Amino acid sequence: MSNPKWEIGPVKLMDGSDAWIFFVQPESRHKRYIGKAKDSDGEWRALHWCDCGRVPYTTTGYAKNLAPPPKKTMRVKGWLNVYANGNASFWKNKDNADSQTHRFSCIEIDREVEEGEGLS
Repeated sequence: MSNPKWEIGPVKLMDGSDAWIFFVQPESRHKRYIGKAKDSDGEWRALHWCDCGRVPYTTTGYAKNLAPPPKKTMRVKGWLNVYANGNASFWKNKDNADSQTHRFSCIEIDREVEEGEGLS
């Protein structure tokens, strides 16, 4: 698992059950996320997870790893100028993109992207 980041608040565990993160200690590798999780009896128990989301020790009933956090999405809107030499530049403002008279082409970008998209 690459080093995902969980945030304070409700989270899911690998088995689909609920957990809660109360505090994040960025300086600690083995006790990065402090929170609680439900044990096999449905009772909340204090628990902590290391920086990769794993429980650093095993205790029967509630030693559960964090599920990967959901990927974030964002909207990208702008104009991509492509130049004859193969370089490109991104402009948030259409007027600024149009002011580049030496461009080869101008492509409008307006779409949703998901975290990690195209990175492989």
